Amino acid sequence: MDRVTPRRPWGPSAARIGPRNLLASLALLLRLRARSARCGLVYCDGLWPVVHGGGRITLGRRFRVRGRSMRVEFGAVRGGELLVGDNVFINQGTLIVSEERIEIGPDTLISGHVTIMDTNSHELEEDAGVKSAPVLIGRNVWIGCNVVILPGAVIGDHSVIAAGAVVHGEIPPRSLAAGSPARVIRELAAGDRWRRR
Repeated sequence: MDRVTPRRPWGPSAARIGPRNLLASLALLLRLRARSARCGLVYCDGLWPVVHGGGRITLGRRFRVRGRSMRVEFGAVRGGELLVGDNVFINQGTLIVSEERIEIGPDTLISGHVTIMDTNSHELEEDAGVKSAPVLIGRNVWIGCNVVILPGAVIGDHSVIAAGAVVHGEIPPRSLAAGSPARVIRELAAGDRWRRR
């Protein structure tokens, strides 16, 4: 008879809370509070993330970040706003820094080495100016490894962004998108109450 292993309450990415992870989680909480971030319970597995401050950071309950081999960088600089829903997981090497507004819905899973930006940071050509636009990521979204999400991107609820995609437009809800630029490959079956583990 096969044994069924019960899922951990925070999904498969949750690790055992040993003394080292407990200290890292506590340190992350203190760093966030020092940056005036509004947050509930946070969990850090591995290296402490780099937290950019100056703007408004709001993190939902059960925010999880993994940095076993590379640090995660996230935050909001002056004038920026980062809003993260409940039960969001961010994997190592990911960069999320807001200069305007980045909103990430609840139950979203963000894989390693993802970049999410709401500004192009530099002028593309002479007198073009620096462009910025808010980024909105819906609930229960899964973002694959090495994805780049550019200013103005909107990703609908329950969608999946395949590894290596570059998102700059709108991805409708319940879609699998891949490529550069990201295009919808097919629709996904997902009920309103369903969430990924």
